[in-house]
Amino acid sequence: MYYVQPNVAFESQLFGQHDILTGANTHFPQEIIKKDEEITQLRKRLKQNSETLEEKESSVQHLGQEIEQLRAAQETMEKSMESEKASALQVWHRTTGKQMIGGFDGTFSSGVPTNLFFLLFL
Repeated sequence: MYYVQPNVAFESQLFGQHDILTGANTHFPQEIIKKDEEITQLRKRLKQNSETLEEKESSVQHLGQEIEQLRAAQETMEKSMESEKASALQVWHRTTGKQMIGGFDGTFSSGVPTNLFFLLFL
């Protein structure tokens, strides 16, 4: 029978690799946990950003509606102002016309317009 002497270099190399693999196995779950925590934080930030974006989009839409309402109100106000200005001018013309001719209706009893009558005497 032959006696085989153990190969010490081979065994130390084999056990060294085993130790490396065992160390990697204990280190590997820690990396997974760390990456999982990072992913969780990223998901939370994504959710917050999505909620903020939705809120801002809603706010922008609401502001757009307000702008349209204000624009319509402005147009209505401008039309109303134009109408009031026109009626005020009509009243002013009627009032100033009677004051200029001394309260008459614009003609003498002869039917001659008073403004022409005054021009004849100038």
